Amino acid sequence: SIMRLLRAIGILDSTHCFYRLSGMLEGSDIETLNLISRVKFACQRGDTVVLSQVESIAECLYDVFNQHFTEFQKGDETVYYANMAIGGVSRPCPVHALFQCIVHVQFNQLESLPAPLLNRFETYELSVTDVLSWQLSHLSRGLNNLVSSSLDRCLSFIANVPSGSFWSPSPEDTVKSIFISSI
Repeated sequence: SIMRLLRAIGILDSTHCFYRLSGMLEGSDIETLNLISRVKFACQRGDTVVLSQVESIAECLYDVFNQHFTEFQKGDETVYYANMAIGGVSRPCPVHALFQCIVHVQFNQLESLPAPLLNRFETYELSVTDVLSWQLSHLSRGLNNLVSSSLDRCLSFIANVPSGSFWSPSPEDTVKSIFISSI
């Protein structure tokens, strides 16, 4: 997945909190409650949260996503609160000034998302090829040439192998992912 690749090359690290819904019907209410609770805790701490496959809870985090914060002065410090909903109950929750939220959406799901949800965020398209290019650009010229040549040979080999011999939704991306993890 693109999240694993971003972690592998150090763009995202272990200080980032990764949350996703499984899409399984069994236990989904408990899973949803746990996810919202974890996001709420991350808001309080000022963590960076990466959410994936969580479109179903976007309404619960409406005020957070839209930066509808209530400000209070606590001495010299400004404290922010945003309403977060769990079920039918909405409560103000503290939001640390350093809190950041990244929402990961697969490219093939973009058209099905409501425009207001997309408009709440800066949007970037990121592919396996982009991650590999970024990683190659940080290698020395000689090592870059060696890895690029090896990648070209692997892709050429896969192009000449019968399609049933190599299973992957995208053999080219799979090979590039292996190279990213190996560099």
